[in-house]
Amino acid sequence: MIIYLPANFYQYLIDNELETKDLELSDLSIAFMIDNANLYYYSNSDSINFDFELYTKEGIVLGEFSLELKAVINQTLQLDDKFVDIPSDKTMWEFFTGLTKVEIHPNKLIITGIHHDNKIQKAIWSFDFVAVNLDWEPQITLQTWQFLKTLSPSEIPLFNMLCDFMDDEMLMNIAQADYGYEADYCFSALKTIIKSKKMLDKTEFQVKEVLSLTSFSRSKTQKDHLIRAFSCSCLLIGNIIDKDFDFGGNNENSYIQLVESITMLDKKFHQPAIQFLTWYVVKQSYKSEYQIFTLLLLMLFSKNPEQAVEPILQWFSMIERIEYSPSGEIKSRLHNFLSCCIPIEFTINCLKNFTKEAIKNLESFEDHVLKQKILSVVSYFKL
Repeated sequence: MIIYLPANFYQYLIDNELETKDLELSDLSIAFMIDNANLYYYSNSDSINFDFELYTKEGIVLGEFSLELKAVINQTLQLDDKFVDIPSDKTMWEFFTGLTKVEIHPNKLIITGIHHDNKIQKAIWSFDFVAVNLDWEPQITLQTWQFLKTLSPSEIPLFNMLCDFMDDEMLMNIAQADYGYEADYCFSALKTIIKSKKMLDKTEFQVKEVLSLTSFSRSKTQKDHLIRAFSCSCLLIGNIIDKDFDFGGNNENSYIQLVESITMLDKKFHQPAIQFLTWYVVKQSYKSEYQIFTLLLLMLFSKNPEQAVEPILQWFSMIERIEYSPSGEIKSRLHNFLSCCIPIEFTINCLKNFTKEAIKNLESFEDHVLKQKILSVVSYFKL
């Protein structure tokens, strides 16, 4: 049997203080234990894949590593000493959550964890196979998460502020965004939102439609930016609290358009916006390059930008696997360039405008290498 392991796999688990009891690595066996993980199983004609989604006790996803068994034949599955049918071809099956132990032996994989019904189960796969491949996709380190917690991630301060500024005229502006279609109904729904200062548990299509249309408005005045910021925040909060909310992949665009509008408003919006963006990013299972980059630039508007920006820059560099030269310029990267869904042209223009304002704050930086790293990342996005 051949075992392929990325060089940083175990080091990552150790560096980030994940449970690694019973860790063992030899030519023929591997064993490791992790505190919190969701485990997914799927297969195709020539391999079996197990995806482990690691998360903190607060439910923040740290990343995912996949275990691929190649050229598998003669496989059987045993759960708590009972043989069961293996899921059909090309399906995904979630069956563990919580504390999980994985043992890889010649011709045998043993996984012990908590089943989705919270009963302890032991799963034993027996098979013949050629090779094992482990691949790690980090999303956030525990050190980064510890820093982000100091920012008090929350959607509430910013959303409350925006609700306080919204009047009936501004709400009707949003409600009429779809050529006035169902404007009265949308106005009533929006009025409910600002009175309660909470997004609706379930948002009807037409309300999402007018919020989305308004999020793409070409804002010129302070009032325009308040309206757009409110609309974007509604869309982003809805995406988190309602699993059926997703509205045409608009979240990446709303995130950036919100930040551009916030930076056009009074400085008192900056800190609540940092809390909001931090809350939104850590709630996402997949942390995109654009989200972290936007948060990085927003940190330049914080009270102590030089101290606040460095942990976010390290986070971005880890996601993109970037190395810097001693002078701070990007030397190499291992990730595919901007693997996330690239925002539309309107949003990219918003990001360009926001970036121009943000990098003005670099003038006060005493750490010239850090300053150059940030400018290198801006160039990395071709802004």
